[in-house]
Amino acid sequence: MNGSNVKALCNICHGTGYAVDNIIVSDYDPDTPVQIGTPCPKCRGRADLGNPVFPSIYSEADMSKFDFNEYGCNVDSVRDIVTGFWEKYPEMEENRIGLYIWSKIKGSGKTFLACCLAGSIQAKFRKTVKFVSAVEYLQAVKESFKQGPEVPNRVFGYMNCDLLVLDDLGSEKQSEWADQELFRLIDHRANEGKPVIITSNVPMEALKCDGRISSRLGDMCVSVAMPEISIRQKKAEEKHEKILRKILRA
Repeated sequence: MNGSNVKALCNICHGTGYAVDNIIVSDYDPDTPVQIGTPCPKCRGRADLGNPVFPSIYSEADMSKFDFNEYGCNVDSVRDIVTGFWEKYPEMEENRIGLYIWSKIKGSGKTFLACCLAGSIQAKFRKTVKFVSAVEYLQAVKESFKQGPEVPNRVFGYMNCDLLVLDDLGSEKQSEWADQELFRLIDHRANEGKPVIITSNVPMEALKCDGRISSRLGDMCVSVAMPEISIRQKKAEEKHEKILRKILRA
């Protein structure tokens, strides 16, 4: 890096968009300070607010691709809530309302639906959107303290994008540190009026985390219970059956 580039960096966040301070978090330890990152008060540096980074299989997701009929049961209430959410998103955003999409069974389409919603909102309303799993978010927090000032800070993007999809909440390994970082993310977005779409395998009240997290989410999100049907398994069975028929005819 040449001298002119060094001088161009913010003297607070050093171009990361993320200032780090030693702060006492009294709820966890009233005596020992911890490193807390906050949005840079001077600039937004090289903050990463670009591509949503959906999983590759959902890279072109939008609501035109989500077929509620695949469940084979009445899903009118789910359809009404999510359709109203994305079509009236500016009103939802103004009222600081997000969604908590959950089902106990895996493969019910939670993540795909969240990506479809975010994709449609991004396209229709020109919003900055980010996707990250709870586990990946915590890993990004760890990495943010090791990166040099020339590296765009992913955590800042998750905290400050217009709409965040936080996938698979509750799958992360429990610890005070994990609770602290997830609460900091959710609390910051709540205070800034930035909605979240959460997916999980448990209802909000059953989250095994700091009670402040579920309390915040209760204020921020409408709970959407998906049908306890594995669309992933149904599609896999149909695919395997189709292949077997083709083999047996050969």
